[in-house]
Amino acid sequence: MTHIKAIISELEKSLPPVFARKEVGRLTGGLVAPHTLANADAKGEGPAGRLLIGRHTAYNRGDFLTWLKARIKPAVQCTFAEMGI
Repeated sequence: MTHIKAIISELEKSLPPVFARKEVGRLTGGLVAPHTLANADAKGEGPAGRLLIGRHTAYNRGDFLTWLKARIKPAVQCTFAEMGI
C-alpha cells in the first residue's frame, strides 16, 4: 500500500490544479489514458467536477485524484505452484 501512497503523493505534487483530458496520459506517466476517462465519463463513472471549456474536457486535480484512489489497487502476485505450473 505504501507504493500506492507514494504514487498519489507524487501526482498531488506534479499535476496542475486543472488539466485537459487529452493531457492525462502524459501527466500520469501513462497510468491513465484519455480514452479511459472518456469512457468512464460516458458511463457516469468518471471523476466528479468535470469541466467543459469550449470543446475540451478538463479535470480538477483533487477530483481526479479522488477518482484514481478509488480505482487503484495493488497487483496480486502468486507463485507458479498456485497457478498449477
